[in-house]
Amino acid sequence: MKLHVKMGHWSNVQRVFVFALVVGLGTACQDHGQEPIDSETSTDKSPMEANDGTLVFASVDAYDGFFEKEDRPELPEFNTLARVLDAKNKKGAVLSRLSDQGKACLEEYDGSKLLDILDEDGTVIIGENLFCLDFENRIVAVTDNFSIRDRVIRGDYDATEVKLFSFDDDVLSLLEEGAEASVNARTMLFCSDRKADGERISIVKNYNSGDGEFRFKGQLVYQKAGIYFSLMTEMKHMKKSSSGVYFSHKTNMELNCYYKIKKRCKDGELDGYREYAVETNGLTIRLYESTRGLAKTLLMTEYKFQLVDGSFSAPRFDEIRDGY
Repeated sequence: MKLHVKMGHWSNVQRVFVFALVVGLGTACQDHGQEPIDSETSTDKSPMEANDGTLVFASVDAYDGFFEKEDRPELPEFNTLARVLDAKNKKGAVLSRLSDQGKACLEEYDGSKLLDILDEDGTVIIGENLFCLDFENRIVAVTDNFSIRDRVIRGDYDATEVKLFSFDDDVLSLLEEGAEASVNARTMLFCSDRKADGERISIVKNYNSGDGEFRFKGQLVYQKAGIYFSLMTEMKHMKKSSSGVYFSHKTNMELNCYYKIKKRCKDGELDGYREYAVETNGLTIRLYESTRGLAKTLLMTEYKFQLVDGSFSAPRFDEIRDGY
């Protein structure tokens, strides 16, 4: 910025005043142009980062956005619960406090985005709150007092700063509405929409061939975990070892599935049809994976797999349905 002043026959006092004014304005403009940007308040701040081994989402919107992406967004480096579950020596606070029933509950989410974002203790930070998932009791513990984190992951929920919710609850929506706690899967305060049940169909088929004993397992399930919901179908093929343990065994699988869903407290419905034909030992398809629950669900599947002798099993049809 340039200030042009014609001095003329001004007095010395006038000249001093104008000179001071020019210098002052010039300095102010220069300082303003060099003002440093506070990285903590910059709008370019990452929507998620790892802090002391725990994933931190800057806001609930950032957390929602992570699940809205169809692909798997790249995550910061930290020891995820998925990595703990995949390890040969499975160790960690979550696994150490789980019974066989609790471990079975946790393993139902294997391969999900949920286990990608939870740390080895089963926690994640979303906005101002720490969320701890208790797979033994199917409870979500929430607190904004991070100093009691160690107590929470041990299952000590006595502190007044801890809110408890059921896996069946739409936890983020309840918190947005100001709910203090709910372990009874209650209806949301300002939403009277129904809740789809967590339905499941499991299939096990054993068969023999000249090459040994084999097993096919399949399931259709609507999963709930408080801050995570998924509509999934899964197929696995295994062979029995000499020690009696079943291990993964490749074969050709074909899967056709139709789904129709309605989100809770949202207008409109979504539906789709997918086909898969692949050689693999397991196929897991998540047709819905989000932070909010469903009001209605419909999942219909037709599938078959190739037996060891080269023939295919008879097609099987299954469905889970709630609200349709």
